Amino acid sequence: MNRTIALLIAAAGIAAAQTGASVPEMAVFDSQLSGLIAKWKVPGASLAIAKDGRLVFAHGYGLANVEAGQPVQPDSLFRIASVSKPFTAVGIMKLVEAGKLDLDARIYPILRDLMPPQGQLADERLRSITVRDLLHHGGGWDDHAWDPIRYLMVPVAAADYFGMPSPPSPRMLIRYVYSNIPLDFAPGTKFAYSNFGYTLLGRVIEEISGLRYEAYIQQEVLAPSGIRRMVMSSDSPEAPMPGEVRYYDYPGAPLAPSIFPEGPRFIPAPYDTDHRMMDAFGGWAASAIDLVRFGEVFAGRRGAALLKPETVQSMIERPAALWPAGSSSWAGLGWMVQPAAGAGVFLWHNGEQQGTRALLVLWPNGISVAVLFNSCPERSDDFLNEVSASLNNAIAGLQRWPAADLFPQYE
Repeated sequence: MNRTIALLIAAAGIAAAQTGASVPEMAVFDSQLSGLIAKWKVPGASLAIAKDGRLVFAHGYGLANVEAGQPVQPDSLFRIASVSKPFTAVGIMKLVEAGKLDLDARIYPILRDLMPPQGQLADERLRSITVRDLLHHGGGWDDHAWDPIRYLMVPVAAADYFGMPSPPSPRMLIRYVYSNIPLDFAPGTKFAYSNFGYTLLGRVIEEISGLRYEAYIQQEVLAPSGIRRMVMSSDSPEAPMPGEVRYYDYPGAPLAPSIFPEGPRFIPAPYDTDHRMMDAFGGWAASAIDLVRFGEVFAGRRGAALLKPETVQSMIERPAALWPAGSSSWAGLGWMVQPAAGAGVFLWHNGEQQGTRALLVLWPNGISVAVLFNSCPERSDDFLNEVSASLNNAIAGLQRWPAADLFPQYE
């Protein structure tokens, strides 16, 4: 039996281990999360819940590192995958509020220094893509048809194209795509989820702000939110970032081809790519506490507002050109949006990578919920649906909310 699989099976027996301050009113979440990670053979998880600007629950479950027997702490860092996108979107909107960027500006002139060699474009429609198109996933790329980031062959091909070691920088990857990969549809005509579009937004942030993407988000989004530990995830299982968990594929998963030229050609999929190349769409590592803190600040329930109320409203409006009237949900600017049965909307984003499942939900009644896992089961969507249903039912059934605020414990 594969040693890692054996360790995971052994870990399932002790998955009920929990860390964090006791919250008797919310004990139902402990039984739910412990049961879920045991059932789905996930080593560890973290759950944080905030209500009306207060952190009322923060627990870790199972193991952050199976081999070392280290338990998940409430503030352990996990990869958040595509939950990175709301942070990028807020970063863009701060530039808009500052008068430095127009949502309807075309990105090609902004990123003119990324012009392909000899100016040869694979698709002339690239010139018409706007910042708004990219935020709405309407830029012309479709992950389900061809995702230039997800498939390792494209970054490796980009490195070969420019005669540089793999992995390439995001900027070199953009130049390669501009030269070699045509769009899947005309920009602004439909919704199609695209990681590559957010890679472009990261470079727009760099061009307009004059800062590296990571530094800008830390300075303009994380620090004002009171978040100090979010970082780009480590790509090495032996050298995680301080406080970061280790990531595991599902039992029986095949090895994946590595994007890195040094080391084995085939390695566990959670460590087969470069997270700095994924920065603006999926590179961050955060705690569940960080995520609900961000949610509460974004919603205007804690501290100084990140954005003006009218800017927040513009981020959640239905884009009529991409989503017809009567849509039950839609993609706003960085958030997925679902109208609530009464008033208000749910804002949410989930994240998925090999070794990672993440979810952040902002409820319309003053609640933020974040849950993070250090493995992604093979039936990933079924897993997330069960997690979501369990959390929703538990929240709906709560009789009394705790009065305490746990945020100061994690400053």
